[in-house]
Amino acid sequence: MDKENLDEVKDLLFRVASLLREYWECASANIDVVKLGYPIAEALEEVESFKGVVMETMSGTVKKIHPSRPSRSGRINFIRVDFTLDDGTFAKTDLCPGFRNFPRWSSILSAGEGARADGLVVNRGSVNLVNADSSPRFIGMAEPVPATDKRQEELFHVGQ
Repeated sequence: MDKENLDEVKDLLFRVASLLREYWECASANIDVVKLGYPIAEALEEVESFKGVVMETMSGTVKKIHPSRPSRSGRINFIRVDFTLDDGTFAKTDLCPGFRNFPRWSSILSAGEGARADGLVVNRGSVNLVNADSSPRFIGMAEPVPATDKRQEELFHVGQ
């Protein structure tokens, strides 16, 4: 996606968030939002039309599951998972064991490194982020890459 489209999506999402915030304030004050003419439905339809523009669903392989560590605030712990997507790019996600979306990842995490998953919703950007709210599906283990003996590799290259 080019920068112009990304900026357009960001602006639209900001507008929808503002409308929803105003809607919530009106609703909690028992003000009839429909009479005020708030175009929330239209804004949500616009957002619906952008589905798939910012994010795409992909398959990938778990490359590394990092040990649990505290967040910057120290209030929660998270587990970082690194992926190699099927298109060869890197992606990552952070999973918090106390969050409701964590059980969705149990089959992937229990399979460990090398687990193949599809249903990964990837937000493309400077760093590809897998949305932790994805509904990943374990589809098997990646083919193991044969380990090479470093000494044998060094000897092979020296002899050439």
